[in-house]
Amino acid sequence: MPEARSLNKQLRYHEYFRELAQYLGDLLLPLAHQATSPKTIVSSEALHSEIAKRMAIEIYRSNNCLGMKSPVSLFSTLDALGQLRYEITIKETTDTQSIDFLESVGRATIEIFRETSGFDEC
Repeated sequence: MPEARSLNKQLRYHEYFRELAQYLGDLLLPLAHQATSPKTIVSSEALHSEIAKRMAIEIYRSNNCLGMKSPVSLFSTLDALGQLRYEITIKETTDTQSIDFLESVGRATIEIFRETSGFDEC
């Protein structure tokens, strides 16, 4: 697991995705490290490429990011993940693997922010 951050350091969009990729691995979340937008931060080689790319864009929007170095918050990020999960769930052809992927992202996100805040509970 990535090491904990100092209490005063804010988590930025691109940093969040780097840490998320460490938790999930390159198969689920391969990153384009030179990406300059949320549309290109997730490689098309991701196992759930379509949902991972949508997730990156929705997290960016939900956090009102203006660039890759914009700060992100736990609740705005979880809101974006929850909305995507809802959209997938209401489809007639529910994709359980995509739901499982988003659940994994949510768990990793909580852990990342727990480490970022320096507290045991978020």
